[in-house]
Amino acid sequence: MDGLLNPADPLERQRDKLLDICAALMRRVEQAPGELGNAYSQFERAALLEAQVRERTEDLERALAMLNESNAQLALANTEIERARSNLNEAIESVSEGFGLFDRDERLVLYNSRFCQQMHDVAAHLAPGLPFSDYVRIVSCSMCLAFPKGMTPSKWVERRMRRHRDERVVFNIALSGDRWMQVSEHRTREGGTVILQTDVTDIMHEQRRERAQLLNNQAKILRATLDHLAQGVCIFDAAAHLVGWNRKLEQMIELPLVDARVGTSFDDILDLMRGRMRFVELTGRKDFLDWSRQKGSRRLVTFELTDRDERTFSIFAQEMPDRGFVISFTDVTEEKRTSAALRDMNRTLEKRVTERTEELGAALHEAKRANESKNRFVAAASHDLLQPLSAAKLFLASLPDTEIDQRALQIVEKARGALTSVEEIIEALLDISKLDAGKAVFDIQAFPIQSVLSSLATELAPEAEKKGLLLRVMPSSVSVVSDPVFLRRIIQNLMTNAIRYTESGRILVGVRRHGDGTITIQVHDTGRGIKEEDQKRVFKEFAQVDKARSGSNGLGLGLAIVERACASLQHGLKLESELGKGSSFSVTLPQFREGPSTPVIADEAIYPEDGLSGKLILLVENDAALANAITLKFEAWGTHVVHASNGEEAIDILNAIALAPDIILLDYQLGGGVTGLDLYENLVSLCGKVPAFVISAARDPELTERCARLGLPLFRKPLDANELRRAMSVACR
Repeated sequence: MDGLLNPADPLERQRDKLLDICAALMRRVEQAPGELGNAYSQFERAALLEAQVRERTEDLERALAMLNESNAQLALANTEIERARSNLNEAIESVSEGFGLFDRDERLVLYNSRFCQQMHDVAAHLAPGLPFSDYVRIVSCSMCLAFPKGMTPSKWVERRMRRHRDERVVFNIALSGDRWMQVSEHRTREGGTVILQTDVTDIMHEQRRERAQLLNNQAKILRATLDHLAQGVCIFDAAAHLVGWNRKLEQMIELPLVDARVGTSFDDILDLMRGRMRFVELTGRKDFLDWSRQKGSRRLVTFELTDRDERTFSIFAQEMPDRGFVISFTDVTEEKRTSAALRDMNRTLEKRVTERTEELGAALHEAKRANESKNRFVAAASHDLLQPLSAAKLFLASLPDTEIDQRALQIVEKARGALTSVEEIIEALLDISKLDAGKAVFDIQAFPIQSVLSSLATELAPEAEKKGLLLRVMPSSVSVVSDPVFLRRIIQNLMTNAIRYTESGRILVGVRRHGDGTITIQVHDTGRGIKEEDQKRVFKEFAQVDKARSGSNGLGLGLAIVERACASLQHGLKLESELGKGSSFSVTLPQFREGPSTPVIADEAIYPEDGLSGKLILLVENDAALANAITLKFEAWGTHVVHASNGEEAIDILNAIALAPDIILLDYQLGGGVTGLDLYENLVSLCGKVPAFVISAARDPELTERCARLGLPLFRKPLDANELRRAMSVACR
């Protein structure tokens, strides 16, 4: 039996098989034998048949038992299904919203009585198996559906089906009678769709009431705000009709706003103002009307009006996002009167300033003349005094070779020291005079700094040893670019000053290199230090911090010479000091480097001859201020600069002068859609290959690549004048 029945078959199928088996067995039992045999064979056959019948009967009984059990289980399952179906229907029906379930084939399976209840003509067409597309079409034809303006049933169906394809769908439907229904769709795990319909009429009405109340409150706040403004304000809608105004406007222009009510056109408002106001400046009545009638975007407009009482109003008109516009009136009468008074006062002051400037100019001219006279006198006097002082020193130097006593020898040494001090003071005065007059002649060259340091170490070591100080000068292999005489004077004064004001300890002199192509010469001491408030004063002439020792330590001119010489040579000068712990003076100057980039200079004022003098440079730059600055800088180098603000002007200038420039300097962004690179190709065809450089504030990598392809050096703004000068110098060689 187990082989004849499939446990996976439904119970009804198993029952039918058992009945077929029983019927076959009964026919077999009742069938008469076809052939007669002997009695014994018949007996054996009968016994065999009896056993088979008994066995088949037992199988039939078991099959019937299994059939009865299957029928019982089937009945129980049907009962459970009916109970679950009833519970599901009750649950769906208890939902306060409309509920509809479509299966994965987009056909209606279940729905409750509230589904499409608000559309009574749709509910009559609902039935299980209804396709979703038919459901949407039926809804679109409902008389209860309120379409938005311009919407048709076919468009509504298209939009609804498009929304149906979204993963999550929530939207509102407007119904007749100012009713609203919210529809939401949710996907089941089997691919079906659950539709929920919620009546949101009360919510929409409440939101509408809240929005109206909010707008009303905002209108009150806006009105109160406008009434508290110091300016008069009127507002017009997109059709140029009056929407509202504030009380200040009524007070300011005395316009009969009883006639100018809400909805009055802008043209009528201007007609009411005619005779009371007149336009000032360039904007007139017709211009203002044209502005209000513009179809496109309106620009901001400002002008002035005056009334019959000669009051002046500043008018500010601006478009709003909804194409309406707002106009404000500000009474600027007092400001105008004050401005007129200020102009009168300014003219008076300008006249007085001009007179005073002329007086100061005359006084300045006289002061310059006196200063030049003083400088010439100091220079002449210093030169004349140095000669007899040198002779006196020679006479005193020859005295130790004669026979004189020890006391006289000491007097001679003191006299020699006094003459040396006088000579140093006169030389210092002469140096200051030259530096102040700008007549100091610098011999800028490259030289090893060790040549200066070693000679000063030898010269000043005895003086430091006499005071018991350790003077240590660190050796250096670098070369610098400066005036060797003045640089030696600077370092000498710093070292002498350190020895003079250090009672014990040591003086250390060293050179520090920097990655930017400069070096710093530092002089450290372990002296008394300088107070912070005195650190700037020590560089003034005749200024000495220690008054008690001023008589024995000169007149305070050494640091004044250092400060002026560093300024003239464009060398950096820095002082760091702490009271009781010593001081450190630093001088920063360019380092000399051999190779293509030689030398590295801190400022163009101390460049050696670089071949730019007399060169003709074509500068194409549309920024007038920058072009003027570049022109002044280049002309200070001895070049001749021809400036053009755009490409057309540059070509016209070259055609006019009939000369090819030695160097072309092009701004990349020239305006008008033309770039410096475009202009360069035209200039090459006009005057041939000329060294050219491109300047730009842009940081676009594409610009760098284009300049590289054309072989044009690119310099970024703000310009480094020294770097540009070096590149131009190399290009002119």
